[in-house]
Amino acid sequence: MPVNFFKNFNFKIRISKIRLMSIYFFIFFLISSLLLFFPIKEVFEGKSKLEQQFGISIPENIPFLSNILGNTINIRYYAVCILIGVLSGYILTLKLSKVYKIAGTVIDRLLLGITVFGLIGARLFYVIFNLKIFILEPISILFVWLGGLAIFGAILGSALYLYLYCNRFKFNFYEFLDFLTPGLLLGQIFGRFGNFFNYESYGGPTSAYWKMYVPQTAKISENVNQEYFHPTFLYEVIPNIFVFLFILWFYEKLTLRRSGLVFGLYCICYGSIRFCTEFFRIDALRFDLPTRITFSVLDFQTVYVSQLCASIMCIVGIILVQKRKNWNTSVTL
Repeated sequence: MPVNFFKNFNFKIRISKIRLMSIYFFIFFLISSLLLFFPIKEVFEGKSKLEQQFGISIPENIPFLSNILGNTINIRYYAVCILIGVLSGYILTLKLSKVYKIAGTVIDRLLLGITVFGLIGARLFYVIFNLKIFILEPISILFVWLGGLAIFGAILGSALYLYLYCNRFKFNFYEFLDFLTPGLLLGQIFGRFGNFFNYESYGGPTSAYWKMYVPQTAKISENVNQEYFHPTFLYEVIPNIFVFLFILWFYEKLTLRRSGLVFGLYCICYGSIRFCTEFFRIDALRFDLPTRITFSVLDFQTVYVSQLCASIMCIVGIILVQKRKNWNTSVTL
């Protein structure tokens, strides 16, 4: 009679719904990377040029629309990436709401306001530090589909609306910060590809293997005679994916300890990533200090806006983690 070595073992494999989501996303990102590798490689090598928009023809049997919009509607891929980012964040948040049995109507009202406030904040943040450009043509402030959205402004605008919303309906502000963080990070990952289609937010010239070709028409200055540059959008997207998977995998463990830890970790991680990527970008927002500041071997006369905001974000994250942590020795990662 064969011996059953496993009869005395009770195997219980249980993966929570949220951890299961992180596995699905890992598979999605892995498959997407494989499928997009060669098309992106062609663009990076300059063998294929990205189109920044596509057109949708208006049917002739709808004269009302054709009279208003013309024969063709041009839609920019930048706007499509932003829309995909918003929708993906919204869908993920809805999935999380079902796990925690939060009414979908609460999420709909909340995310609608966050999207509006976030968009306004992102645009105003960018406009404030580029007043010399927009003061000549103020109406162009409304042309958000052409680019020019700052993520730090979006975070500030969204956080403001979230605070007002939670204060109005007596919700826990820190719990909702944690609840919205995975969707926010997922939206950033998809939205950052808008810079790819716009040939913007790239870094300095490079000869690295992963260098990105930028056509002359998209270069910031006519004096730049190089053709290949650092793809800084990827420098931000790739680590963001790992942060997203980490946060989603440990989401339940972190929220069991105390609310606010998930958002605090996001601030620390994203702030660090953004601070580092700004060293590569040549179109980074910056402002000149009224006087040169010298500290030991460091010499400052120009401050990068995003690095300053990223530093503040890291500090906020560290303070939040320190204040909100309530380490429970019975809960282990």
